[in-house]
Amino acid sequence: VDNTMAMPASRRPQFQSLPLPPPMMIRLHDFEINVVQISVRKNPQKQRKPNADPTKRAESYWDLRGQWQHEYDERLDALPDDGASETVAGEIFRAATKLYYDFHNNAMVNNTSGAINYLAKTGVLSDKRDSKDDGKSNIFHIIHPYTIGSKIHFGELDILHAMEEMLTRTIEFLREHPELETAHNTMNYHDLRERDEKACMERCSIRNRVALEMSADASRWSKEMNCREKAQDTSGGISVSLKSSANKKKKKIKRKKKKVLGESNTKDIAFKFSKLGLLE
Repeated sequence: VDNTMAMPASRRPQFQSLPLPPPMMIRLHDFEINVVQISVRKNPQKQRKPNADPTKRAESYWDLRGQWQHEYDERLDALPDDGASETVAGEIFRAATKLYYDFHNNAMVNNTSGAINYLAKTGVLSDKRDSKDDGKSNIFHIIHPYTIGSKIHFGELDILHAMEEMLTRTIEFLREHPELETAHNTMNYHDLRERDEKACMERCSIRNRVALEMSADASRWSKEMNCREKAQDTSGGISVSLKSSANKKKKKIKRKKKKVLGESNTKDIAFKFSKLGLLE
């Protein structure tokens, strides 16, 4: 979570995040994630978190199999641990990898609009809707709504592909403009940050509430399918599901007997309970 107030006053963006919704709308026990506040000056994208199982790794920079993986690794290692880069090329790459990291690690719950706007400002992408720009604006307009919370990520594939393409285009752009490697940087991409439409905590709450609903739906669907399968599987003239129901009823009665009679159930007492309709 970006902690804007940790920035020096002179470096804070023009617009601050919207205030959090009322406490009743967000309760910590509503979701099962850990939210850790860090300074926006930090560059956490220097961490590498590929799939632990090499056989399940995708053809992506995140899983160390990107198109320009070697150059990506070199540039990532060269990023400062915190703060802006000294060169324009470094700041462009820092902005691109911030977007990429927030997508894979945080499901786009942070305000990373400054990064996507910086890529548009420097020419890596385009914020103009132009069909002749070789897909630059398409990538921008896919990613941008997620950076400010007007869209919330629930596993859509279009942004997954857009992120890979954005990072590849960034590296190719830097290869085509070597002069940017020595151009002195005087800007921080956070200066182009926009106002949130949904704050980070609100995005987290919505994502996890939907996840819980999807999990409950999946559980209900699984139970319904199991019941259907049991109803179709018959044995000895009685369905398995009916047998299961009868067995559950017997176990319930036995538990009731033990609770009332204790462990020493005599035949006489059991007979009395059967007369009362408590035993089969």
